[in-house]
Amino acid sequence: MKEYLSHHDTAFKIIEIYDNNPSKADEILSEQFFITLNKRPFQTICQFIFLTVLRNKFLIERTIELLSAKKPRKKLYCVLKTALAEILITETKQHPKVIHSWVEYTKKAFSIGESKFVNALLRKSFEKIQDLKNSSDLSVAYSMPNWLVQRWISTFGKEQTIEILKICNLPSEVFFRQSPTDDAKKIFESVSKYFKNSDFENFYILKSGNWQNVKHLINTKHFYIQDPSTSFAVDKFKPECSKKYLDLCASPGGKSRIIADFILKNSSNNRDKLQETLLVSIDVKDRIQKLKQNLSHIDFITSKVIECDLLKENLDEKLIKENLPIEFDGVFIDAPCSNTGVLRRKPDARYRINENDINQCKKIQAELLQKYSNFVKTSGILVFSTCSIDKVENEDNIELFLKNNPNFEILYSHTYLPTLQSDGCGCFIMRKK
Repeated sequence: MKEYLSHHDTAFKIIEIYDNNPSKADEILSEQFFITLNKRPFQTICQFIFLTVLRNKFLIERTIELLSAKKPRKKLYCVLKTALAEILITETKQHPKVIHSWVEYTKKAFSIGESKFVNALLRKSFEKIQDLKNSSDLSVAYSMPNWLVQRWISTFGKEQTIEILKICNLPSEVFFRQSPTDDAKKIFESVSKYFKNSDFENFYILKSGNWQNVKHLINTKHFYIQDPSTSFAVDKFKPECSKKYLDLCASPGGKSRIIADFILKNSSNNRDKLQETLLVSIDVKDRIQKLKQNLSHIDFITSKVIECDLLKENLDEKLIKENLPIEFDGVFIDAPCSNTGVLRRKPDARYRINENDINQCKKIQAELLQKYSNFVKTSGILVFSTCSIDKVENEDNIELFLKNNPNFEILYSHTYLPTLQSDGCGCFIMRKK
């Protein structure tokens, strides 16, 4: 088998697995490349093809539908989707080579007759794809559920919606956040050539193809992989030394680490005041191990991890049992949400959510806000954030909360739309009068 055929079987099988059981993309990739004992080769190209299929699912499926007299059998259908994804990510002049490679793969893996069908369809595909991309059907052109496209148009207008759709379909960048310490700066100097600067302080973009050169950084306490949007709420709130903070729904721990690093950066290295600072991070049993692992890197302030189901259990009882306070200077609620702000990073999420999910998220968020606002001391701060850009989950929730809780006042309110260098998110800061 020629070298350029080498990745085909792996890429096809990953698409087939997803089609048979559309679970989360990161779970499928983890299973195929990181958990299995027989590690499959060609990881990078196969991941890229898989994510391209997810970002262009409706576009690819409509192309096959328009170029086929009837829907191909399931395995051949998966081959066609995989091949079309590779065509989408390949320069036009390389299309004949890509098509030939998939025709040869089909001939060897299936039959000569089916390889002829694949050849005929793929040779007509690029022109059809371009027609669909330029059509007025935004749902197909950008492979986004129509209900969500219409929802965004009604909220943001058509022009802004198209910009959001374009960003959602771009491959996501990998951001490393560097801790604000001299040791971190020294370490970064030795690997800086593998990164590009970003628009955000201490966030650096990994250059493509350099993961093996920098992956050791995440095992240190100086670096963490996360999107710059995770820092927006903390930057606006500005936590301080010698105070007590509660971080809810905290796993995997990125926000807790940003809070700690923000305090460190503005502490003038006053070790006594740093140790007086308390950060308590909470999450459920299934997510607690990752949280503990990440917070073990925070050794300059006093931190504690507590396991608690925030909707079913009494957090105050657990805090008292651990000799911890039940009132805090700042309470962070990074609420479960629809993820509409991170569809670039999680392209498969667009196919899992529906309008009812957004309404259910709103109910959970409202319950968390109401219940845990009681843990904010007088003159303390309540921070509410989501990974959503939906008004129902963001502004509507805050409007309802303030209406029912006149003892709180809003200090900052903003929904950030996704950009080329950050995910979308909601960020709301309130003070208890």
